[in-house]
Amino acid sequence: MSTTQNARAAIDRKLDQWEKYLERLEANLIESKDQAIEKLEEAKTKVKGATDSAKAEIDKIPDLANEKKEQLLKSLDELKQKLEGKTEEAKEKFGEQKEEIKAALKNFEEKAKANIDASYHKAVDEIGKAGSSLHAHLDALEHKYEAELKKKTEEFDEKKNDFNEKVKKWKAFIHEKRNEGMERLDVFEKEFMDGIQGVNSSFKNLFK
Repeated sequence: MSTTQNARAAIDRKLDQWEKYLERLEANLIESKDQAIEKLEEAKTKVKGATDSAKAEIDKIPDLANEKKEQLLKSLDELKQKLEGKTEEAKEKFGEQKEEIKAALKNFEEKAKANIDASYHKAVDEIGKAGSSLHAHLDALEHKYEAELKKKTEEFDEKKNDFNEKVKKWKAFIHEKRNEGMERLDVFEKEFMDGIQGVNSSFKNLFK
């Protein structure tokens, strides 16, 4: 696969992750807290499975220095350990748990990006894909801990419409960029991340 093809594949994977994140937030509006916890546990299981695949792949890389290999495998073990615990019932404890899981995911992804050649990224990409879904489940459940979905009111409907419009806009953005055939992710990544912050703010505002 050429450098251009590798770059395009990386962009498509990132677009897939963003799209899944938006879809998860949308789904959260019709789920109960118990359903959200169940979906989170399913997402955690998928990431744990992806860590096992990544460990097997990394262990087979012939030209990776032992020290770097050990660091990567250790970061995967730490991530899996964070995923083993049952989802905390107390709001504050869950917040701590969520941040620890996200930090462990980020730690591995940064180490993998810095040390592994793209040709060995298949299992690593699976963690990225499953991890993106996990991020969305964690964020969605955090808001459930703030409050169960309120009884519908005119104010809630207005907030929900605002949220849905933002999601619609950024899903259209993803579709547009997917069709442009762009070769550099950083060309539009900052624009999207700024937008996703607006989506998250709108989602949090639903429960205030």
